[in-house]
Amino acid sequence: MVTITGGTLTGSDSVTAAALQWTGGQIAGTGALIVSKELELTTSGFKDLRSRTLTSAGTAHFSDTGFLSLAQGAVFNNTGRFEALSDADVANFFGGSATFLNAGTLIKTGAGTTTAFSGVTFNNTGTVDVQSGALSLAAGGTSSGAFTIGGAATLEFAGGVSTLTTASSVTGTGTLRFASGTTNLLGTYLATGPLVFTGGSASFDTLNDIQAASLILQAGTGTFNRALTTGSASISGGTLSGTGDVTVSGPTTWTGGQVAGAGALLAAGGLELTSSGFKDLRGRILTNAGTVHFGDTGFLAIAQGAVFNNTGRFEALSDADIANFFGGSATFANAGTFVKTGAGTTTELFGVTFNNTGTVDVQSGTLRIDSGGTSSGRFNVAAAATLVFGGGVHDLSAGASLVGDGAVQVLGDARFGGGTVYRLVPATPATVRFTAAAYAVPEGAGRVTLTVTRAGNTARSATVGYTTANGTATAGLDYSARSGWLTFAPGETSKIISLRIRGDQQYERNETFQVILTGVNGANLGQTTGLVTIINDDARPKLLIKDVQVSVSGSGSKVARFRVVLTNPAFGSVEASVTSDGSFAFSKVIPGSYTARLSLSGLSAGKAIAVGNADVTDVLIT
Repeated sequence: MVTITGGTLTGSDSVTAAALQWTGGQIAGTGALIVSKELELTTSGFKDLRSRTLTSAGTAHFSDTGFLSLAQGAVFNNTGRFEALSDADVANFFGGSATFLNAGTLIKTGAGTTTAFSGVTFNNTGTVDVQSGALSLAAGGTSSGAFTIGGAATLEFAGGVSTLTTASSVTGTGTLRFASGTTNLLGTYLATGPLVFTGGSASFDTLNDIQAASLILQAGTGTFNRALTTGSASISGGTLSGTGDVTVSGPTTWTGGQVAGAGALLAAGGLELTSSGFKDLRGRILTNAGTVHFGDTGFLAIAQGAVFNNTGRFEALSDADIANFFGGSATFANAGTFVKTGAGTTTELFGVTFNNTGTVDVQSGTLRIDSGGTSSGRFNVAAAATLVFGGGVHDLSAGASLVGDGAVQVLGDARFGGGTVYRLVPATPATVRFTAAAYAVPEGAGRVTLTVTRAGNTARSATVGYTTANGTATAGLDYSARSGWLTFAPGETSKIISLRIRGDQQYERNETFQVILTGVNGANLGQTTGLVTIINDDARPKLLIKDVQVSVSGSGSKVARFRVVLTNPAFGSVEASVTSDGSFAFSKVIPGSYTARLSLSGLSAGKAIAVGNADVTDVLIT
């Protein structure tokens, strides 16, 4: 038994031991170190192998937390059994080449633990058996041996260039993960567990087709040049590529990333095209044989010869569009049922040819086809919906049908029944307007009602905004300001705007304000302004002369003193003239004060005091 707990073992001669317990220290030099039976790489100590080749021909136990460091040309040659039991890693901290040669059996165990080879080339000509936990190969290498992944285990390629030659094999039901670097799989692939891509690139040019429990693509590139069949697929980023066909028997969720390559992709168990992520289909034919839910706001981009082939049910649920951003041909072929729903939303296909041999059912909202296509199938447009044939040439053969009570607009060129290309005028939308340009309401009525009508094509819904604006009437004093939206349901032709009028007891002029229609959707605007006149219904105020007192001045002339009273407020200053021996204009009576006091001199007996601009009886001065 050789025990190394510290210090340095070095030299140029070979060292052979039946057993080695190495818990710390350095092994260096140029001579070989051969352990024929038992090698214990334990404890938390740092085990530093430099330059030397260490061959383990028996059983090695690698556990605890201490690193096994390989550097400066060091080689660990396993011809026996190497058991990685914990989170302890094999790493290169001091530069130079570092190689782990597995010609025997490497076993990884320890649920929840990961053994990583970082900066250390991993070459496998024997067997790697990942029974539990994870084995991460982060520096590349060449392997002609076997990899087995247990059901509760993960084998990860996380850096460098790893090549599994044609002599290699991969089996098991556990997870094969690609996190970084480049991995080339050229041998036999019999594993059936999940395939996970979180980075890097992996190319499957295997000797046989591939079976997987699931495919998860979050980042990086997965290139399958052999056919892949998987139980489910989740694509949220990265690129799925290759010449091999990909068949997903269960659900497929595609929220972002690219699907490219020359192979076909069959989503047999349904397809979720959701979230705001950009979904980029290039080159490949994607066939949906289940139900597609196309919602949220993320584009479905089709370009560079790609075809989306719907043989099942495609449900367009929102404003998300199908578009060609990257050039080349792009086709949506509907051989199943294409359903558009979502009141007030529009699904538009632009730069993408739309061919329909199945059924297009526009139940609500708008479907706009802007790049032409050839159709022998059925188009059904419900009363609350709109179908728009936009740009391009739309060729509806003799076998095509267009039915329903909804609106159909042809903005591009259309050929119906194989006839000559011609252009139709778009269906005239409805017109929304006030029923009158002017409205009158007594001040004391409390409310005024304006009617907004819709005439013309009322098969679809429409909305129009409205707001109030001051004229001579002031919001908050004479009326209550208001703004909002009116929504016309399909077939609905009339809506009411009801506004509060704020009355008072003040005599005033008639006042006006406006109600204005704005922001129409689904219709045109007609009469957009309603002028509301608030009619004064308070009595005209009267001027009364009260408390008249007549006295004689020292010169003998009479002086009259009295109050002039306003019976109720008026809209402005009230002026009156008093006539005695001539005309005399006195101070204004201000609304709200009601009274003014006046004194007149030089009055003669029998003369009258008359107050103008009011209903006042003359008062005789005696």
